[in-house]
Amino acid sequence: MNAHYKLKFFGTLLIVAALAGCAGGKSAFNDAGKAELTRDYETAMVQYKKALDADPGNTEYRLKYERTRFAAAYGHFQKGKTALEQGNLETAQTEFARAKEIDPSHDFAGQELARVAQLIAGRQSGTPAGPAPTFESIRQSTRTLSYQSQLEPTLKVPITIHLSQPTKTAFETIGEMAGIHVLFDRDLRTFAPATVTLDLDNVSFYQALDILNVQTKTWWQVVDRNTILIIEDNSTKRRDLEEVVLKVIYLTNPTSTQELNDIMNQVRQNLNITVMTAYPPLNALVIKDSPDKVAMAEKLAYALDKGKGEVVIEATIMEVDRGLLRQLGITPPASTALTFVPGGTSVTDAVTAGNNSATLRELQNIGPDSFALTIPQTLASFLASSSLTTLIQNPQLRATSGQQATLLVGSNIPIQTSNTQPTLAGGSTTTAVSYTNVGVTMVITPTVLLNREVSVQVNVDVKALAEDRQVGNTTSPSFTDRNIVHTIRLKEGETNVLGGLISEVEQTSMTGLPILKDIPVLRYFFGRENKQRNEVEVIIMLTPHILKMPDITAQDMFALDVGTVTQPRLPSLTVSGPNATEPVAPRPNAAAPAPNQPAFGTPVQPTSSVAPQNPFSTVPAASAQTSATISFPSSQSVMASQKATPVNIIVNGIDISGAELTLTFDPGSISISQIADGGFLSRDGQLIAVVQQVESEAGRVHIRIERPPNAASLAGTGNLITLTVVPKNKKGDSLLRVTDFKLRDAAQVLRPGASVETRITVQ
Repeated sequence: MNAHYKLKFFGTLLIVAALAGCAGGKSAFNDAGKAELTRDYETAMVQYKKALDADPGNTEYRLKYERTRFAAAYGHFQKGKTALEQGNLETAQTEFARAKEIDPSHDFAGQELARVAQLIAGRQSGTPAGPAPTFESIRQSTRTLSYQSQLEPTLKVPITIHLSQPTKTAFETIGEMAGIHVLFDRDLRTFAPATVTLDLDNVSFYQALDILNVQTKTWWQVVDRNTILIIEDNSTKRRDLEEVVLKVIYLTNPTSTQELNDIMNQVRQNLNITVMTAYPPLNALVIKDSPDKVAMAEKLAYALDKGKGEVVIEATIMEVDRGLLRQLGITPPASTALTFVPGGTSVTDAVTAGNNSATLRELQNIGPDSFALTIPQTLASFLASSSLTTLIQNPQLRATSGQQATLLVGSNIPIQTSNTQPTLAGGSTTTAVSYTNVGVTMVITPTVLLNREVSVQVNVDVKALAEDRQVGNTTSPSFTDRNIVHTIRLKEGETNVLGGLISEVEQTSMTGLPILKDIPVLRYFFGRENKQRNEVEVIIMLTPHILKMPDITAQDMFALDVGTVTQPRLPSLTVSGPNATEPVAPRPNAAAPAPNQPAFGTPVQPTSSVAPQNPFSTVPAASAQTSATISFPSSQSVMASQKATPVNIIVNGIDISGAELTLTFDPGSISISQIADGGFLSRDGQLIAVVQQVESEAGRVHIRIERPPNAASLAGTGNLITLTVVPKNKKGDSLLRVTDFKLRDAAQVLRPGASVETRITVQ
C-alpha cells in the first residue's frame, strides 16, 4: 500500500471515530433529557457529562450539565436539611456530603456538614439525637437574663417574714435564710431609718430583698452565684458600679433598612437606651447597657420582629364595550372635467389624446359639439354596525401587608410629536414618538388585620382613547380618564364589586356639497354623515384571601414590669408565675445538678426516701445537745365543723434566743393556716422575727423564730410557737410531728434538739 492510500485509510478511520463519538454523545444527551423530565437530576447530570466528554466543545451540553449538577446538589442539600430537622444526623451527614461532592462550591452544604459532625461528636453514646437547633431556638436560648438570675439561693419556695431589725441585720437575715452572703459598699452612708420592719406573706427571696431595697433606698448587685453587694441608690453609684453588657440582637423579618430602623427607634425610645446602632447587612441591632435593659430590649425587639401578613387579591375585571358605527347618505361628486374635441375626432380619442389645440380657421367652427363633459359617479352609503363585547381578566396579586401591588390591563398608544427649530437654512424639524398606557391601572395596598379581616386601599384609573385633536399643524389623540381612590374593609373571602366606570366617546362628521349638505331635508342626498360612538364600562370585583398572619403569641401580649421611670429594670424572679422557670444564667464548666436537686423555681416534691431538710440551717450545728427542749400539750381533739384550733409548741430551757423547726402533718386530714409567736421570746417586749414556709400539699412546714441579735437570751418555760390547725373532711387520727428542731443561743449557734409529736383527732 503506497503512501497515498495509507493517508486515505487513516483519514477514514478518524472520520468514523469522530462520527461514532458524536453519535454516542447524542444518545447520552437524549437519555439525559428524559431523566431531566422526570426530575431525576443526578442521572441527567451523569448522562450530560457523558455527552460533554464525547463532544467537549458543545456549548449546549455544557450548559445542560452545569444546570443539572446544581439541581442535583440542591436536591441532596434539601434532603439533608429535612433529616437534620428530624434529628436523623447520620442521614443528614450523608446527604450534605453528597451535595458537597457534586458541587464543591456549595459552601452552605459544607457549613451544615461541619455542624452535623459537631452534633454527632457531642452526642452521648446511646442517646437518640433530638432535632437540630433552629435559629429561633438558638435565639431564645441565648436571651440575656438579669444578673439576679445568676444567683443560686437555697430558698426555692415562698416565705412569710415578720421582723423589725436594724437595716444591715435585716439584709443579713434575709441573705442567711437563702444561703446568700451579703456585702455592703464601703461608701455606704448611715441607713435611714436605722430599724426596718418587714411584714410580708408568701413572697420569694427576691421580692423580700427588693422590698427591703425600696425601704432603705438601696440596690443590690450580684458579685457571684451566692454573694450580693448592697449599694446606695444614686446616679453616681449606678454609673460606677452597675454592670454593662454588649449584645448583638439578630432579627429575621425586616426587609429594608427603614423597617430595621423603625424597630430600633421603638426600642430606644421606650427604654431610654442611648448606645444602640443598627447593622442592616445582618438585620442586627447592637446595644450596650445594663443587663436589665438589654433583656428588656431583646423582648421588645423580638415582639416587634414579626413576619408581616400576606394576602392574595383575586381581581376580576370585566370590560363591556358598546360601539356604534353609522354611515348614511349620498356622496355627490366633488368635481368634473370638461374636454375639447377637435373636428373629425371622437370624444374617446380626444380624452385619450388630451389634444386641446385648434387652428385659427377652425375657431369659426367651434360650437357645443366641440366640448365633452364627464359626469362623475354618485355614491350612496347605507352602513350601520354595533358591537357588545365583554372582556374578562382574572389576575391574582400576592402582596405583603402594607406593600403596594400594581396591575395594568390595557395597551400602549404611540403619540408622535414634532419640534421645529429655526436654522439659517429655514428650519429643522425633529419627530419623536412616546407611548401612553390606556386601559385599567389598579394599585392595591392591603393591610392584614389581626381579626382576619383585610383593609384594602384601592386606586383604580381607567384611561381610554378619545377623538383626535388638532394642535397647530399636528393631529394628536386625546384621552378620557376616570379615577377612583377608596379604602374598603373586607372579611377573608368576601367580594367587593366596583362598577359604573363608564367612558363614552362620540364622533360625528359630515361630508358632501357645501351648503346643500347642511340642509336638513337634502343633507342625505348631497352629503354623507359619519357617526361613531365608543362606550366602555369597567366592572371590578376584588376578593382577598389571607395566606399568612403575623405570628403573635400570647406571651407577646403580656405586660412587662420594667421598674420605675428613672430606673428601668426587670422584675425580680419569683417561685410561681411567669418567671418561675427562668433559667439560671450558664457558667463555664458548671457542674450538672445532682439528680435529686430540683431546678430553680421548681417546688420540692415530697418523697418517702428523703428526709425533710431545714433550708434555714446555714450554721453547722454543735455536737452537744441543746440546753432546751420542746413539747406539745396532750393530744388534741378537733371537730370537723370547727374552722380553726390553736396548738402550742412549748419550750423549756436556758440561753434561748431563737429556734428553727420542721414540722410534718397529714395534708388530707388537717392544714396549718397561721403561725405566730407564742409569747415566750417576746415576754420582755422585744420584737420577734417569724419566718415560715408552708408546703400544704407536701404536708410540711419550716419555721424560723428569733429575737433581735443584740437582745439577751431567755430561760424558762413558755409557748414558743402557736399554730392554727384547720380540720378537713377526713375524720380520724393523724400525727403532727416536729422532725427537725434546732435551738439558737446568745452566740447565734444552732444546737440540735429532740423530735416530738402529738396526735390530732378529727371528729
